[in-house]
Amino acid sequence: MKILIVDDHRLFCEGLRLVLQKLDDGVEILEANDHDSALAVLAENIDLDLVMLDLHLADKDGFSVLEYARKHHKSLPVMVLTGSKEVTDMRRALDGGALGFVPKDSSGEQMLGAVRVVLAGGVYLPAEMNEVARDTELGPAVSLTPRQREVLKLLIEGQINKQIADALGITEATIKMHVSGIFKELHVRTRTQAVLKAQKMSLEL
Repeated sequence: MKILIVDDHRLFCEGLRLVLQKLDDGVEILEANDHDSALAVLAENIDLDLVMLDLHLADKDGFSVLEYARKHHKSLPVMVLTGSKEVTDMRRALDGGALGFVPKDSSGEQMLGAVRVVLAGGVYLPAEMNEVARDTELGPAVSLTPRQREVLKLLIEGQINKQIADALGITEATIKMHVSGIFKELHVRTRTQAVLKAQKMSLEL
């Protein structure tokens, strides 16, 4: 397992490194302390399993790193490390494809729990993200098929496509088709947005 930490606070990185080493004996932790270094590490390591990204780097904001990761490593999960409670930052990162937020003052166990959720294909959002959900516009009413509702329920539980396919007894290709249909119906582009929208709308699943 290979994880990249992008943060300009070296002491925080050292502490986070110690926490992440508890995930697995063979975990490899890479570190980038500025924007350009982060892009270089991403370019050189196509086998990364996770990026943990601070949005507020000293030389440039982290959103461009998130954009680069989404463009060049489409399946690579990115979690945001944040000391910010700005709803606009959270919403912008969600729109950019981030799969989770971890407050920097989280305990080691909370941090590990969040990482495990995202590595399993889920979305991790702390309690503060409820404000984002409340502030998100509902948009028009949605009409999901019974199968799409089953898939969405499992997405909310943090299951990845393979797990959903196994649970429902259908192929991963069919799951991808249903997920695309869910995105279209909910007017969202990412799993994170779909989860938030479903929670906001209190959909009966």
